[in-house]
Amino acid sequence: MKITRILPEAIFSIITIFCCAVAFSTFFKSHVIEKHGGKTQGKIVRLETTGDSLKPGSGSVYPVVHFTTLAGQDVEQKSKVGFNSSRFKEGQAVTVIYDKDNPLLWQINSWWDMYVLPIIFGVVGVILGAYTLIRVTFKIKQMASSKNS
Repeated sequence: MKITRILPEAIFSIITIFCCAVAFSTFFKSHVIEKHGGKTQGKIVRLETTGDSLKPGSGSVYPVVHFTTLAGQDVEQKSKVGFNSSRFKEGQAVTVIYDKDNPLLWQINSWWDMYVLPIIFGVVGVILGAYTLIRVTFKIKQMASSKNS
């Protein structure tokens, strides 16, 4: 009986911790690559679409980027960040930042590509954390008043 009283708060707490961990790790990864990684020009070689391509806005568009590292290694890979509409055009030049030790860890050097995911997860984590804190505070007050009655 007591476990069911705190189950929603426990679930919200776990989701909050997960969201905050994802926000921190993605922000930290982007920040480290931006400050200590290599930087070079790349080119959008094609756009890959997932989902139903017949319905506008129902799928995601991922740019496939080709770039050459400063050490001369060629890399061609689909971006991990996709959008419901393409911000990029085939043949477009983009600035790429990458991990010098592992060039397969790269990102297009734009604020949107680097920081939108940490911000989304961070905001969701903060909102869920505040909601959980309010619920826990309310339950503690409720339990204290029922003991005093």
